Amino acid sequence: MNIKKFFTFENIYMITFILILSGIISFVVGKSSIPLTSTFTSNPSYQTLFETIVLFFINLFGLSGFFLLFKTSKTNDVRVARTYLFTGLIFIVTWYLLIYELFYTIT
Repeated sequence: MNIKKFFTFENIYMITFILILSGIISFVVGKSSIPLTSTFTSNPSYQTLFETIVLFFINLFGLSGFFLLFKTSKTNDVRVARTYLFTGLIFIVTWYLLIYELFYTIT
C-alpha cells in the first residue's frame, strides 16, 4: 500500500471534519476540573477524553455509511450496489441510534 495515497486532500479533510465533529476543540480548549480517567460527565460544559474518543469512532462509523451510499452510485454491478446501499443504510441508522443513546439517555 502506498502511503502517499492515504494523505490526499480528501482524506485529510474527512479526518479533520470527524475530529471537529467529535469535539476535539472542546476538549483541548476547555479547562475542566474533571480528571482524565473519568468516562462520561453530566455537565454539558465539559467533555472528557473518553467522550471525544467515543464520538470520534461513532462519527467515523456514520460517515462511512454515507461513503457507502456515495459508492452506490459509482458502481455498475447491481448486486454490489445493493450491498453498498443496504450496508450504508444500516450504518447510518446505527449511527443515529448511538448518538441518540449517547446524548439523551446517558446524560
